[in-house]
Amino acid sequence: MIEKMHLQVIERPGSAAKLTPFLLERGQAKGTVLICPGGAYRWVSPREGAPVAAAFNKGGYHAFVLGYTVRQEEDDPDAALLGTKPLADAAWAMAHIREHSGDYGLDPDKIAIGGFSAGGHLAASLGVYWQTPSFFRGEKAAELYRPNALILCYAVLSGGAYRHGGSFRNLAEDSVKGRAPYSLENHVSHLTPPAFLWHTSNDESVPVQNSLLFAEKLALYEIPFELHIFPYGSHGLSLATPEVSEAKENRSPDPHVARWIDLCVEWLGITL
Repeated sequence: MIEKMHLQVIERPGSAAKLTPFLLERGQAKGTVLICPGGAYRWVSPREGAPVAAAFNKGGYHAFVLGYTVRQEEDDPDAALLGTKPLADAAWAMAHIREHSGDYGLDPDKIAIGGFSAGGHLAASLGVYWQTPSFFRGEKAAELYRPNALILCYAVLSGGAYRHGGSFRNLAEDSVKGRAPYSLENHVSHLTPPAFLWHTSNDESVPVQNSLLFAEKLALYEIPFELHIFPYGSHGLSLATPEVSEAKENRSPDPHVARWIDLCVEWLGITL
């Protein structure tokens, strides 16, 4: 049961960002997950929002879904690049949840951030940059922005040879220098939180190397992580269940891939 007092959407002043809570009754949750749906930084996919929040609720976790700033006019050469605007939204959301943890009835030291595709890039960006608020013009203490864990689902992570062109074209200047701050495997450090990653090996949109390169850097810095590579499955599967299937996009239910949410919930139980 969700507490009605927390159903209202929270809006970020001066931004298009919105935060939608999906909360369990007080005292019933093991932790909290802030969810960033994907959409190539052009839209925010509903398939990776509310259904995923409901799945984490079922697993015993509060959830919040973040609607963040996107660049809807990618084909317009005069449309401003996003830069760190989405990251500032994610940082705002994390700080809001932590600062209002008493109001929401949650543990401020058990807050994960997770994302899908470009939303995974956003989640990982907060994971590697939380300690540098100046990068995204954050004005609060760095600890307020710190995720306690990362959940990266077929995430856009690398700005190198395996980059997702659409996402990066919306973020930054299309050059090695322009992409460098957003090629996240190169910004992992000993301050990066533990991570759960999953991908399909034949992802046709975001190559599996994105997760592999990021995991390699986590290993280098001895950051605990769990990595699952499923052999088959189209990009954008979300929960890989019937309710989020899209036949026209070849996103069919896949019971094998759908195991990721249970694996993730188990991982959160030993990580948060």
